[in-house]
Amino acid sequence: MRRIRGAVPMAALAALLLAASFALSALASTFWLWRQPSFLPNGPMALAVLAVCLLCAVACSGWFIHRRGLQRLTVRLRRESDARRDRILKGTNDGWWDVDLVHGTAFVSERWRQMHGIGMQAVGFSAWRQLIHPSDRVGVAAELMARLRERDCKFHEVEYRCVLADGRTIWVFARGFFERDAQGRALRMSGSISDISRSKRAEGEREAARDLVKGIAEHVPGLVYQFRRRRDGSAYFPYASPAIQAMFGVTPERAAQDANFLHASVHPDDIAPCVDSIRASAHDLSQWEQEFRLLLPDGSTRWMMGHARPQRTGDGGTLWNGFLSDVSGRKRQELALQEALSQTQAILDNMVDGVITIDERGSIASFNQAAARIFGYRADEVVGRNVSMLMPEPHRSHHDAYLAQYQVRSEARVVGRGRDIEGLRKDGSKFPMWLSVSRTLHYGKPMFIGLVQDITQRRRDEEEIRRLAFYDPLTSLPNRRLLLDRLKQAVVTSTRTGRHGAVMFLDLDNFKLLNDSMGHDVGDLLLQQVAGRLRDCVREADAVARLGGDEFVVLLENLSARAAEAAQQTEAVALKILRSLGQPYELGALQHRSTPSIGIVVFLRDDASMEDLLKMADVAMYQAKSAGRNTTRFFDPVMQAEVAARAALEADLRTSLRDGDFLLHLQPQVDRHGEVVGAEALVRWQHPQHGLVSPGTFIPLAEETGLILWLGAWVLEAACAQLVAWAQHPATAHCTMAVNVSAHQLSDPGFVDLVVATLARTGARAGLLKLELTESMLVDDVEGVIAKMLALKALGVGFSLDDFGTGYSSLSYLKRLPLDQLKIDQSFVRDLLVNANASVIARTIIGLGHSLGLSVIAEGVETEAQQAALWESGCDAFQGYLLG
Repeated sequence: MRRIRGAVPMAALAALLLAASFALSALASTFWLWRQPSFLPNGPMALAVLAVCLLCAVACSGWFIHRRGLQRLTVRLRRESDARRDRILKGTNDGWWDVDLVHGTAFVSERWRQMHGIGMQAVGFSAWRQLIHPSDRVGVAAELMARLRERDCKFHEVEYRCVLADGRTIWVFARGFFERDAQGRALRMSGSISDISRSKRAEGEREAARDLVKGIAEHVPGLVYQFRRRRDGSAYFPYASPAIQAMFGVTPERAAQDANFLHASVHPDDIAPCVDSIRASAHDLSQWEQEFRLLLPDGSTRWMMGHARPQRTGDGGTLWNGFLSDVSGRKRQELALQEALSQTQAILDNMVDGVITIDERGSIASFNQAAARIFGYRADEVVGRNVSMLMPEPHRSHHDAYLAQYQVRSEARVVGRGRDIEGLRKDGSKFPMWLSVSRTLHYGKPMFIGLVQDITQRRRDEEEIRRLAFYDPLTSLPNRRLLLDRLKQAVVTSTRTGRHGAVMFLDLDNFKLLNDSMGHDVGDLLLQQVAGRLRDCVREADAVARLGGDEFVVLLENLSARAAEAAQQTEAVALKILRSLGQPYELGALQHRSTPSIGIVVFLRDDASMEDLLKMADVAMYQAKSAGRNTTRFFDPVMQAEVAARAALEADLRTSLRDGDFLLHLQPQVDRHGEVVGAEALVRWQHPQHGLVSPGTFIPLAEETGLILWLGAWVLEAACAQLVAWAQHPATAHCTMAVNVSAHQLSDPGFVDLVVATLARTGARAGLLKLELTESMLVDDVEGVIAKMLALKALGVGFSLDDFGTGYSSLSYLKRLPLDQLKIDQSFVRDLLVNANASVIARTIIGLGHSLGLSVIAEGVETEAQQAALWESGCDAFQGYLLG
């Protein structure tokens, strides 16, 4: 490059001088001719010469400029080529070298020097030879010289080891290109060198691994192989350990050609299963496992077990890597075990009891025929499944926890102890069974053996024995023995709870006449129907028994703690029984009427023995018969008198309702200014013989008998008529009328219609009518009560919540009720000045009512001090004996 750069300026200078000489010569010649006299004849020639000279000068200048540009382009391209080569050499991991064989000079790249661990010192052929490992030096040199002597050889490749300056040894791979003259002599050799130490180490490791695998495969007691199946269905063994010759009689080399020998080696009965399993494994790449028999030249067979994992090859075929082992010994043991199991199963299948074996995970291992009959499953439907499938809930859900608890803590719930439990059949039906479980070991693992007996028939027999022992065969009612047991429990319960019980002794009137005239079959039919009606008349917790003949006993429990109320409750049941048993009976083609006589004894605690209670009830029953039959009598004269008085009072109440013996008393209600703003209607009974009867006596009776509906309707009618009368006088035209409504009235579906009809009939203003409810009415049907209140509220009827604070007192419903007023119960007013809690409750009710936009009235105000205290607390209105 330096020679080229020096030559270019010299050539350019010569060209310029030549062009300048041509130009000066042409100008001088032209000037000379112009000075000659003969210029005109020779002028054209002179101009032509001048033009030629100028053209020559221009041509020389153009050649010089072109030459100069070509030289500059050549230099630029050469520089770019050198830079690109340097970048490529630096970007590769190879070392490059160039050797001039004529002059003996060499060029090596920086990477070449780094690979060989040498500096910038000169590298010649002899120096390069010293870098080669002594073991490879002679061979590499000999091979290189042989390639140099071959006139047609242009390329050379060789692998060898180099010993570096630091003593390390590396493997290199050299590639060379020879540049030769026309006679084939090598002039130059260029090439690259690569460090292949890593790949050599990897190849060595792979070779060692192959030797290791080969050594293992050749010495394991089985066949290690690779089996390949092409897309066309043909197959061969790319690899097979030497054991293939002992098993199949072919060499690994023969197996690598094709696998057709397998058809002749495998038992004919096992060829189809093997082919099918291979196809299935090739289809979904699932692990191949197969047992098959191998035919030996002597005609015997050996059992083989194959395992292999498939993988898809690039050409669409399948390659299996697997292992084949001889399992003939294990197979013989299995066959012997199966034979023993078959004998055992035959014994088990002929047993009456069901036998189920269960492994440690709770899975069923065996299931004999008796168990199949008991549970309704075939053996193949349950073997391998969890035994909990034979259990109903909740035992099914808890079984695994029971089993785990036993394994951890050895807590035996069933193991080692027989017990009666429930089983679950295949059809979903439950049945009683007896189960006994024992634990044993099977191949060192725990195994459970369960003996099962279906005890359905035994339970039926026991139930029948119990029924015959404790129940009447004709009516299926408890007999005397069971009745005495129930009565004993009832006495104990009464002693513990302090609540009364009652015994009713029933005897059918004139039953002997029916039995004698129509026959025992008809009499039995009557007794059965009487039993059914008695069961319908009592609660589920009560007892009905037949003592024999036409005698029945009814046992009532959990009655009131007060004797009078308990007697009333018992009488109500007795009256219900009288009405029910007094209805006609259909005895085949005969319609018959029969009535009972009932004797009653109410007991509390263990005041008398069970036999004495029955005797007392029996005595009372004969008193009922003496009184004319179809009636009831109490053994206790006092109770009998109370019941008789109550019955008479009920009859008088009905008569007075018909005759109009009731009065309406009004108690005034005054506001904070002392002005009368209304009144509360209070009903009184003017008895024809006894005079005024206290509301506390006849109101509960009216509630119990349902007469409160008629009494309430009369009170509402009278109150509305009084409102109409007040409307005629200016002083009372603004007064309201408060009417108490009972729970029976409010629950009556026709209550709203009754109020509407009464207002329309009397002409009273709905806005002056105020209905008073108690909190106890809201417990059962709040939504229904609210609906009825809203319907009446739409007409203008007002509502007051009576006795507030003594009942349910739920703010959740208070905010939903369309109320106008809260009434403070008189119990708080009575204790207002003597009990701080009562005073706080009264003030709280007043504040609550005002916060809800309701007025508050206090009842039972009897002293001025009470009124003053309420007035100071902000009470809006007052009612009581102090005011009227």
